[in-house]
Amino acid sequence: MSDSAPRMKRSTSFLSVCKSDGQVLRIEGALLRVHLGPFCEQVAGLANVPSPEVTLDFTGCVYMSSQFIGRLVDGVQEVRRSGKQVRVLLSPELGEFFDRAHLQHLFEYEVVRGTKASLS
Repeated sequence: MSDSAPRMKRSTSFLSVCKSDGQVLRIEGALLRVHLGPFCEQVAGLANVPSPEVTLDFTGCVYMSSQFIGRLVDGVQEVRRSGKQVRVLLSPELGEFFDRAHLQHLFEYEVVRGTKASLS
């Protein structure tokens, strides 16, 4: 992550935005109710970036409350309506939960095991 990437600290986890070939929203830590507002703002902003593809990177996130899952589904749909491709990367912990909850029918996601996924 570049030093110029803005970072919003909230409790024990943080939301950070960094740029790669496209726009990447990288989430680390545990997403709790207190983080919902900043998360929603960041996801909504992805619809306005000039890149045709955006990535939501949750490979550093081990917990997501049900409120976040609902907002993630809404956010992915919102960004897609703006004409963008959306790539969702999940940690193994989140991937296991999403698989058990059968969330793959709502949107595609990739579970990244071991090393972080390539952002290209």
